[in-house]
Amino acid sequence: MNNPAADPRPATPIRQRHHFGYRANLFMLRMGSLFLPLGYALVFVASIFFWIIDGRSRRASLNFLNRVLGPGHGLQRRLQSCWHFYSYGRLLLDRSVALAGAGQTFRCVCPNRDSLLQMACDDRAILMLTAHFGVAELTAPMLKDLPNPRPFHFVVYRDMRDQTEHFHQDQWRALNQMRFINSMDPISAGLKILAALQAHELVGLRADRAMSGRTLTTQLLGGTVELPAGPFMAAVLTGANVVSTFTVRRGWRRYELLVSKPRQYLVGTGLARADVLQKAADDFAADLEAAVKQYPYQWGNFFDLWQQPRPG
Repeated sequence: MNNPAADPRPATPIRQRHHFGYRANLFMLRMGSLFLPLGYALVFVASIFFWIIDGRSRRASLNFLNRVLGPGHGLQRRLQSCWHFYSYGRLLLDRSVALAGAGQTFRCVCPNRDSLLQMACDDRAILMLTAHFGVAELTAPMLKDLPNPRPFHFVVYRDMRDQTEHFHQDQWRALNQMRFINSMDPISAGLKILAALQAHELVGLRADRAMSGRTLTTQLLGGTVELPAGPFMAAVLTGANVVSTFTVRRGWRRYELLVSKPRQYLVGTGLARADVLQKAADDFAADLEAAVKQYPYQWGNFFDLWQQPRPG
């Protein structure tokens, strides 16, 4: 059932704090660029430290692991939560090192490349929905090699008042040719997304967190969650090919791009617009759940996604 939330923001903030800011990010990047195992060792120490001091994120991690792995208690579950922190920190380091072009080679393969090629040959726009899961940005170089090349836009929440965001913008040289749409202004971002899709271009955005605006209620890992309505509304309004894409770590400097089958969400197929929107949200939630069950430690879910929304 379509359930747009009247309150524009979730009850608990989901924007994570940047512990120690850009200096820590820069130090980790320098160490990882010189010798990646040393960077991993520093990430491990930092992840243990944050697990101890950040009770809110620790509780959210334990709650998430109980959902995806089944109920667990005691030392084993706490060790799994520590590994959750470390695994996601390692992904963030890989992302920074790879995108900085620091001489470290990362390989990204796509078993479903034929699906991407088929969509690229079609003149229809492509909407790539992803999540705070794996390293979505590593797919950018792969998209440059597709036939019928078109501009690729990636939607990000970037507050340039934050020095860490300046760090990302300055250091991620591999993304210099990518077009970014800043979702801090949701109205402006929505118009830019629609314009890009109506021009039959590619748009990638994360659809697992509602920063502001309307939401759609769906089921994920046995509980009710609120997903942002904007990505699914864009799919319905433009008739774009929609795919769920997740770039997961498979080993040492090795990543894999998981791509769902393409879908279209068109009004006039016997369903009302609200029903089509709900179908789009449900499909994405199902794709995300399947990926998270396979790679549970690669989802950066450190807030209570399953909290009850405030009444409007």
